[in-house]
Amino acid sequence: MTWDRYGDARTTRFLRRAFLLVAAGTCGGAVLELAMLRHWDGLDQLVPWVVLAALAVGIAAVALKPTPRVLLAARLLAVGSAFAGAFGVWEHVSSNWETAPLSATWASTWDTLSPLQQWWEAATGGAGIAPPLAPGFLALTGICLALATTGLLHRR
Repeated sequence: MTWDRYGDARTTRFLRRAFLLVAAGTCGGAVLELAMLRHWDGLDQLVPWVVLAALAVGIAAVALKPTPRVLLAARLLAVGSAFAGAFGVWEHVSSNWETAPLSATWASTWDTLSPLQQWWEAATGGAGIAPPLAPGFLALTGICLALATTGLLHRR
C-alpha cells in the first residue's frame, strides 16, 4: 500500500483549517454567551474575556501568518486557556456549593446532605446557578488552536 503524499498534505491542510474554524466558532460562541449573561461583574468574571481575546488573536495569527513564534505563542495560549478553563470550572462549582443553601430549593435540605452529595449537586448543576462546564469552552478553544498548529514546525 502506498501513501499519496499530496493527499496527505491536502488532508492535513483541511484538518488544520477545520480546527481553526472550530476554535473560532467556539471562541465566538463563548463571547456571545458571556455577553448575553452580562458576565463582567468583578475581576474574576473578566478572566474569560481576556482569555478569549488572546485566543482570538492567536487564531487569527495562526490563520494569517503561522511563523514558528506565532505557533509557539498559540501553543502557550492553548495551555493557558486550559488552566483558565479549569479555574473557571472550579469557580463555578464552588460558587454553586456556596450559594445552594440560600436557594428555596435547597434551604431546608442542604445541611442533611453529605459533603460528597453537596459537591455532586454543585458540580452537576443540580444546585446553584453557575453552569459548571461552561468554562470548559476556554479549554476546548485552546485545544483546537493547538491541534491546528500540529506538524507546522516540522515542515519549516
